[in-house]
Amino acid sequence: MELSLLNDEKAVQIESSLKNLVLLELVFPVVLLIFGIYHGLMQYVYRSGLIHQSSLAGVDYYQGLTAHGVINAIVFTTFFAIAFGNILVRYCLELPLNLKFAWTSAILMIAGTIAAATTIFAGVASVLYTFYPPLKAHPAFYLGLAVLIIGSWIGFFTWIPVYLRWRKENPGKKTPLAVVGIFSAFIVWMIATLPVAYEVLVLLVPWS
Repeated sequence: MELSLLNDEKAVQIESSLKNLVLLELVFPVVLLIFGIYHGLMQYVYRSGLIHQSSLAGVDYYQGLTAHGVINAIVFTTFFAIAFGNILVRYCLELPLNLKFAWTSAILMIAGTIAAATTIFAGVASVLYTFYPPLKAHPAFYLGLAVLIIGSWIGFFTWIPVYLRWRKENPGKKTPLAVVGIFSAFIVWMIATLPVAYEVLVLLVPWS
């Protein structure tokens, strides 16, 4: 089964495996986003004084704050960017992705997210909006976030051979603006997350 994306100039056939992958990369974080939005709302409820207690339904204030920050700021945005990049690179360059690497990226991101989320909801990773020493979380929390980030790197690296092949087959042709945009975004992402990965793996995991 194939999905056709149509515009005025071309029809690109999107493989079923890639379509399923992108759907998974969108549905999984959206389900988690429900919890993220809920805990964001609860921050207002706590801070406004509508309830005068430090926990509700077994989730305390700082536990909810961590869940809100990690899910909304890190997990959802990372999954969405990878899913968007997968379909955009495939569509604009009209060349297939290496689906084994693309699926490996998704599996690592999901596994890392589950590990981090488990520690948050177990109450052993209440470290504010994302993670701030000297507040200490369970090692699985830091390792989960590191695996999530590494999975996103693999997603980015999956696009590079496709782009290089496109350049070789289209000498002198301008790179589609959307591809320039997604590559620029992930170059910034790499610059931003390399020191984070170092901090997590070299400093925080041994410390925790």
